[in-house]
Amino acid sequence: MICAPAIGSSICAQYVALALKARCVFAERLVGEGGKTEKFEIKQGYDELF
Repeated sequence: MICAPAIGSSICAQYVALALKARCVFAERLVGEGGKTEKFEIKQGYDELF
């Protein structure tokens, strides 16, 4: 399984996963108070795979 940030490297990760015959998921940023990135979160049901 290949996991990548949703913004910036999604295309690259998708082609790496294709070459490795693996599944690719994307993580989205969670923005906390003050606009600071707290962590990344996997959404849309993919969190159940981990």
